Amino acid sequence: MVTMDMRNTVFPGITAAFLMVAAGAAQAATIFADDFNRPAGNSVGNGWAERESEADDVAIFADRLRLRDFVSDALPSASALQTGLTGGGLVNISVSFDWRGINLESDDRFYFGWAAAGTDALAVDLWTNTGFNSTDDQWRSATISLASVPNLFDVMFWSKVSQRSEGFAIDNFTVSGDVPAPVPLPAAGWLMLAGIGGLAAAGRRRRRAG
Repeated sequence: MVTMDMRNTVFPGITAAFLMVAAGAAQAATIFADDFNRPAGNSVGNGWAERESEADDVAIFADRLRLRDFVSDALPSASALQTGLTGGGLVNISVSFDWRGINLESDDRFYFGWAAAGTDALAVDLWTNTGFNSTDDQWRSATISLASVPNLFDVMFWSKVSQRSEGFAIDNFTVSGDVPAPVPLPAAGWLMLAGIGGLAAAGRRRRRAG
């Protein structure tokens, strides 16, 4: 027989289990973020690795990351690399940032790339790259999904320009992902809960009959 105390325990438990499964909405979590709000300087800081021909080509300027300069026909002209990021079990990993061009021409390009951790930063063809171009120097926002990104990965901003005065500014960079939703109970779990509910109902009928 299911007693009153058992019913007080069983039904809240069933309700809680249902709510856990129903509340399956994913929650966002930040993996890495940088707003570049620090004193101007030739060292970007915050774990960024730099590739540049002169010390001020990759730098903090006016609270932004700046990539500037032309390096012969080499790729990239300038780059800033953040290594060893981990998804930590997150899903739907993406990046977002603001950017604008500096004195650009139509053939100048700015790229965001990602690759498995340890990929050669000079071998840009091994990276998954998204390119941008604009000649009006206006700020724009970008969001890029990192489809099939490995658990440990690197990200890189890099440029290809044709004059030393040309480049790009980047701000409000964030790498984030979603916390996986709770796994729904398997069919056996639902059958077990239904069985408990049936026992409780049978107990009520017996008490009424008595």
